[in-house]
Amino acid sequence: MKPLVFSMLALLASGPTSLTAAPAESVEISQVEEHNLVLYYRPTCPYCVRVIDYLKRHKEIKVQLKNISSDAKARKELIEIGGKQQVPCLFIDGVPLYESRDIIAWLSENYS
Repeated sequence: MKPLVFSMLALLASGPTSLTAAPAESVEISQVEEHNLVLYYRPTCPYCVRVIDYLKRHKEIKVQLKNISSDAKARKELIEIGGKQQVPCLFIDGVPLYESRDIIAWLSENYS
């Protein structure tokens, strides 16, 4: 399964596992340092939903989404690279960050 990549965070559409891309907005490159961001999540996890809700409000953040409930390869990657299956997990340039509040704090500090 090919990972989903959005210029804006996808919005939850017709259920907990489907995602739909929103139209892109322009962001000045000088305002935001580019990072390679990959969010591993489960659509039924309330902490993941907290992070996704934050990202829906901050559409300028580019995030690759990997649903470990429906993507066995993503689940395996998360365990191999991060060392555990805990979600949400945001990989920032290959370095895992766990805990929804820590993820949101990092995003807020780096993308505001």
